Amino acid sequence: MSGSPIIRSYRATDVLFSVPGPALLRSFYVVLSSMLMAAENFKVREILLMVTGWAVTLMVIMSCTGLYARKYREGALLLVVAAALAFVFFRRRKLVLILSGLSWVLVNAGITFPFHPSLLGLALTIGSAAGIYLTVRWTYKRYPYLSFKHIHAAFDGEAAMAAENARIEAEARELVKRRPYGPWLFR
Repeated sequence: MSGSPIIRSYRATDVLFSVPGPALLRSFYVVLSSMLMAAENFKVREILLMVTGWAVTLMVIMSCTGLYARKYREGALLLVVAAALAFVFFRRRKLVLILSGLSWVLVNAGITFPFHPSLLGLALTIGSAAGIYLTVRWTYKRYPYLSFKHIHAAFDGEAAMAAENARIEAEARELVKRRPYGPWLFR
């Protein structure tokens, strides 16, 4: 192992030294891998649905801007295309459409707000963050047994979320029947 060009690291904090090459390339690799770490658990279909949700949100914003600028043909066309995409892809996935749209607005309005402060930017940032919070809270009240581990059920639709919630609830009831005083007390 002493002749190996790759320096092996046994600590999780030494990720920079586990990649061969110049320091700039190693740091670029670490930044890129940390950005993609969140997306590694998603399926390609789920990533494409999120991108489609962002596109629908962008088209709705562009249509509102076109209608405001009195370009009625372009605004109406974008609104019809956005509605068609939303109907085709998000008919049973309203939660994914709401969260992808609000996250897109939050990221794009929230990033630019400190550099170009305006009342509209502040309202969009706070409104989209509040919308995401209220949507997640509503989903938790509707499906109390789902957690972040069951995020793939959201991409499968409302019926899949309800079925997964019912399955987990039945498992919890069965556990209570087997151990009525809690799982920490053994008989």
